[in-house]
Amino acid sequence: MFGAGGDTHFEILDMAASDSIAYWVGFQRATAKMNGSKDIISMNLRVTEIYRREENEWKLIHRHADPLSSNSDNS
Repeated sequence: MFGAGGDTHFEILDMAASDSIAYWVGFQRATAKMNGSKDIISMNLRVTEIYRREENEWKLIHRHADPLSSNSDNS
């Protein structure tokens, strides 16, 4: 869906972890090219990701992201 030539930055507002589960919440600000287009688009997302430890690795088990509204204080 996305082509080469983008950039992303994460702004973490809160995060925590135990021995078996972890999460972070914050913002993802990115620029990206969609496949088949030369235009660069901006994305400002509110993100929550939850991870579970399986063996000795963290596995992403849930991600939710939605666009920040244009009238949000954080956009």
